[in-house]
Amino acid sequence: MPVPMDSDGTYSIKQLVEEAHEYEYSPTVPLKIYLTTANRLKANANLFKEQDHYADAYKLYIRFLDLLTNKIATHPQLSKKHPVEYKRYLMLVKQASDVFQSAEDVKVILSEKIDRYQRLTKKLADQRAKEAHEKLMRAADELKKKRQEEEAKEEQKRVEENANHRSLSDNESVISDISVQATELPIGSDSAESSSKFQGLRRKFSDSLFNHNAAHSTPHLEVVESYPTIPKFHVPAQKHNLVSEIEGPPPVPPPKISSEPPSNIPPLTPMRQSIVPAYSSSSGKILGPSSVTEHSHAGSTSQRQHSPPTTSIQHKPIAVNEAGKTLKKTFIPLELKSQFLEIASSNTKRKLETCGILCGKLSLNAFFVTTLLIPKQESTENTCQTVDEELMFDYIDKNDLFVLGWIHTHPTQSCFLSSVDLHTQNAYQLMLPEAVAIVCAPSIRHDVGSGDFGVFRLTDPPGVGVITKCQRSGFHPHNEGNLYKSCERRNKGHVVFESGLPFIKHDLR
Repeated sequence: MPVPMDSDGTYSIKQLVEEAHEYEYSPTVPLKIYLTTANRLKANANLFKEQDHYADAYKLYIRFLDLLTNKIATHPQLSKKHPVEYKRYLMLVKQASDVFQSAEDVKVILSEKIDRYQRLTKKLADQRAKEAHEKLMRAADELKKKRQEEEAKEEQKRVEENANHRSLSDNESVISDISVQATELPIGSDSAESSSKFQGLRRKFSDSLFNHNAAHSTPHLEVVESYPTIPKFHVPAQKHNLVSEIEGPPPVPPPKISSEPPSNIPPLTPMRQSIVPAYSSSSGKILGPSSVTEHSHAGSTSQRQHSPPTTSIQHKPIAVNEAGKTLKKTFIPLELKSQFLEIASSNTKRKLETCGILCGKLSLNAFFVTTLLIPKQESTENTCQTVDEELMFDYIDKNDLFVLGWIHTHPTQSCFLSSVDLHTQNAYQLMLPEAVAIVCAPSIRHDVGSGDFGVFRLTDPPGVGVITKCQRSGFHPHNEGNLYKSCERRNKGHVVFESGLPFIKHDLR
């Protein structure tokens, strides 16, 4: 019997705490980045909690508390008490008590789920052990029965062989006696006494053979010799009714079987099934196949059979990172790239970079990019820096959005992640492992999937660790290999481009 499993129950609290502490930190990374990261960790944890993803929520709550109390609190730049940054830090410290309480609330729920999972797992293990034991006992009983049958056959065979041996011995004794008695008969005697003795010996010999054959062969009818007699015919004086001489009434012929179906059974209606997956722009969810099957008799509602209601479809992860940890599937509208390039076209003509933020929702255990947010920014030919980030994050928080990555142009270069891009992407992945960096090189080509367009993430390990520990700023070479990789599905990644997915564009410039 399959046991329903809750994915949150497959973890232990200890495992979740250990995973929460598995992130890269370096005091050389600007304090501003870590303050932003801490704020996003808290926001993402709250979103996970609202959608009952308790394991993800608990990990991010613990990571927020660890980052704030053990890392940011000792950051070298904090002692300088920069007015803006120190104010942001104090605000996060005030929120820490609420975050701690949220973590404790989630921990209680997780503990119940873990206990339930362990009980169900034990029940399933006990049931399987019982079934295995019963199967073993049945096999043992069948083996024992087979051996008993074989022993019974062997015993029957021995009994028959002994009976044959005794019968042959008896026949030999009888034949011996007959032979002795036969020698005592006077040769050539035709007296009545000699004839009688001879007939007696003959019957004795026949009886002996008959008894032996009867014991070891199937019964047969004794053939009695008789001569045919001539029947006596009697001519009746008058005709008799032959039918009346048959005992009992004449048999009734069977009823005719009609090839027409019975009129009292209505015809079956054809099977009807509706399987319509859809994406709801109002709820932001992929609607699973709603399947109702009817196989009923016309005019008989009592005999209608409906299939049980379907449960929500959960998207299964399709990729893992280099450490073997699963990455949630992330859907991006196929049309997003062309519309972003249209927004960036004025900057592209002036050979200036443009960037946007990919925001979205969590639905059915998958992320969906639902908003292309264009923040206020300062651009050069090779860089793009967001400004007034408070305005950007205020919009994100008010709309309960996850930050799923970023998109930017390389107006004069090809499609790759520069050293500056690597450091930017590192901050996004610290907030969310599924976060991606999309690069568009509009001066090359405009086909999605060609050399002008790429979706990347840092490898983890080694990319995240190498970039976190890097103390250089600006453009600088990285001679280490395998720092980032494509994460499209066709390259065994977690990102899926899907045509027709709804999304909005919001420009804060």
